[in-house]
Amino acid sequence: MANLPAPVQSTAAPGNFLTSALWNAQVRDSVNFLLNPPMYFGYSTTAVSISAGGYSAIGMDTDITDTYGGHSKVTNTSRYTCQLAGYYEVGGGAALPSSSNTATALMAAQIRKNGSELPPGRVEVAQMANHYNGAPLTPSAVQLNVGDYVELYVDCDTATSTSASGPWCSLYVKFLHP
Repeated sequence: MANLPAPVQSTAAPGNFLTSALWNAQVRDSVNFLLNPPMYFGYSTTAVSISAGGYSAIGMDTDITDTYGGHSKVTNTSRYTCQLAGYYEVGGGAALPSSSNTATALMAAQIRKNGSELPPGRVEVAQMANHYNGAPLTPSAVQLNVGDYVELYVDCDTATSTSASGPWCSLYVKFLHP
């Protein structure tokens, strides 16, 4: 039952009969939509090279859930493309291997909508020498129209790559309301 439209409630009038068509349109379809709203969670298990001082889009190659088919693992793998207009919660996280350049190195992650950074969609953290460097993003509420897309971008002061063995970079998108 993927890609159900957001239900639109009708106004009942005195004397209306409860028909199966009305029940299906008003009750069944509403419950089905609430049980299966647009939602995506995926992560990247492939190492992505990050040049020093330049943001790189992170392609997601593992989908945990994609209820409306907004993510492709073939074309534009970094993008989740909106299939149903509305307000969404968007978040994720970045992970980079440990760095020997901990005195000055920073890593940053951000969420972008149609290529533009979302507020407050960026976080910067100092890198550590003996641990993976993680940057969880504060979720953002964003209005998306059909065809709009969101992506995770990662930057680092020193050239590096994301981890292929985990922890991994991730992106999630959750429908809030039309």
